[in-house]
Amino acid sequence: MHPLWHRLTIEDVHHTLETSVSGLLADSIRSRQRQYGENHFPKKQRAGAITIIGRQFTSPLMLLLMLATVASLVIGQSEDALVIVLAAVLNGAVGFIQEWKAERSAAALSSYEIPQARVRRAGKVLDIPARELVPGDIVLLQAGSRIPADVRLIQTIDTQIDESLLTGESFPVTKQTKALASDAVIGDRVNMAFLGTLMVRGRAEGIVVSIGRQTQLGEIAQLVAETKDEPTPLQVQLKRFSWLLGGVVVFVAVALFFVGIAQGISTVEILGIAIALAVASIPEGLLISLTVVLAIGMQHMFKRFVLVRRLVAAETLGSVSVVCTDKTGTLTEGRMAVAQVRTRNHIATSLTDANDEVRAALLIGALNNDADVSEEARVRMDHPTERALLDAALTAGIAVEEARRIQRRMTEIPFTGERKYMVTQHVTASGNVVFVKGAPERVLAMCKMTEADRSYWQTQSHEMAQQGLRVLAVAKKSQEEMVTELPTELMCQGLIGISDVLRPSTRGSIRTLREAGV
Repeated sequence: MHPLWHRLTIEDVHHTLETSVSGLLADSIRSRQRQYGENHFPKKQRAGAITIIGRQFTSPLMLLLMLATVASLVIGQSEDALVIVLAAVLNGAVGFIQEWKAERSAAALSSYEIPQARVRRAGKVLDIPARELVPGDIVLLQAGSRIPADVRLIQTIDTQIDESLLTGESFPVTKQTKALASDAVIGDRVNMAFLGTLMVRGRAEGIVVSIGRQTQLGEIAQLVAETKDEPTPLQVQLKRFSWLLGGVVVFVAVALFFVGIAQGISTVEILGIAIALAVASIPEGLLISLTVVLAIGMQHMFKRFVLVRRLVAAETLGSVSVVCTDKTGTLTEGRMAVAQVRTRNHIATSLTDANDEVRAALLIGALNNDADVSEEARVRMDHPTERALLDAALTAGIAVEEARRIQRRMTEIPFTGERKYMVTQHVTASGNVVFVKGAPERVLAMCKMTEADRSYWQTQSHEMAQQGLRVLAVAKKSQEEMVTELPTELMCQGLIGISDVLRPSTRGSIRTLREAGV
């Protein structure tokens, strides 16, 4: 059993993995590569062409067709045999083409791999293929980096990581280096960085503690790879139908044979009649019709970005009674946006016609903000909350770029997970101004207000949180001297509620599922 890395101190991790801040030496790297192997997780073996072809000809109904072909040849009905063979081949060809294309698409989708990792080895910083990482390596991470393995963080500088791939959580997690309790769940292990997640802010260093299938993501991949295929409802029904049809056909043919013998008909003649009856009873058109219908359904689903790997599985959706779905990136767009702004006298849900109070609150959110306002920055990885605040200000018609130029930032106290707020100080035409944004309980505690006002803001914050919004408070004050510590006597300017944007199609999809009885 592997140690619970999150509960160990940095010194204990160094000791356990026999490494140091300068990184591993060459001899140690080679021995660990032999011991642990490459840093990649298992993939389920994809079906080859022979396997896919074999699947098309091993169903009970197809076996009945093969028996009917042999029987037709025995009684000299070569034309019937040819028709049955053509139907079987056409059925197999249609099924093979559809499943082959689906397998290739699935293989392309599953070829997820992080190509490079930056490490420190023997005191030197190197860029190496991520496959070559071993436990004990010191990795260097920065904003925009995909985490190349499971890592115990040993240094963090304003570090935030998007772990939605692993946990489904929309908001980035602020990381630190202190040891945690043993029972901390994956989402609470803030001193760890996990394979495949994305660093959206800051820099960090960490020790690789798990690679490949030993990582959290690798364990999930292993479970998927070990999942066994089960027969679909259609396959079960076809198998039952085939055995029933075969039994009835054999019974009728045998009964006809003995009745003919009892009537004095020659054995050869009555045998031919019995076999002909059996062949005529086999519905050779059923299989090809079923295959064509399923192939059409498979193509319709593919056009809606649904990949069906097995042809017979296309019918399975008709038997679904319960749908389990992820939220982030599935029901939602995985993109944060301002859903609501509350000021002392106004509640705004539409930003295009925002009044002066709402615009003043949004301006603070845009100035007290590290997201880049340029169009090119939209393709880069800004912090999603910062991006949402900036987009909201732009939607409200605020010229953010000009405001940042006129109200130039002098200094700042950056946001941290422990601090839960960010402070910036700006030069304005009327003097220096301090802007603060952060968790309502922290920002409101810095504000000068009556108890009635404090109660009002706390109630508003609670109501917004109950609506599933992430709430930020914004405040300001005039202050000429340079801000160096916790500001006080601020004036609260409003509350901003942020949510993960619901996909436009989600409501309609849920309505359709309900109407279908799901």
